[in-house]
Amino acid sequence: VKSSGSSGSSGEHDNANNNVSPGARWKFSMNGGAIDANTGESMVVLFGGHRLWHGYASDNSELNAWESRDLLPKGGYMNDLWTYSKQLLSNAEYRWERRP
Repeated sequence: VKSSGSSGSSGEHDNANNNVSPGARWKFSMNGGAIDANTGESMVVLFGGHRLWHGYASDNSELNAWESRDLLPKGGYMNDLWTYSKQLLSNAEYRWERRP
């Protein structure tokens, strides 16, 4: 299973719509039947996963110790929790939120 996104540290920013998302990752856990206890809003919950190691980016080499994160975000195992809810204000509005 793969989630889509662009680049960033723990979250990814979509400049066109000013939205933040969990970004591209593999092997994450997802639950689509969650209900927010405070608002009663239905949501999708996404936890963790794995992101391709940033050292594979074309701008990395032994010279920079594979530490550049200009082209790819930091890779490896992730332990972050995100919730997604669709806002019906317009077709382009959605909201990912990182939970502590």
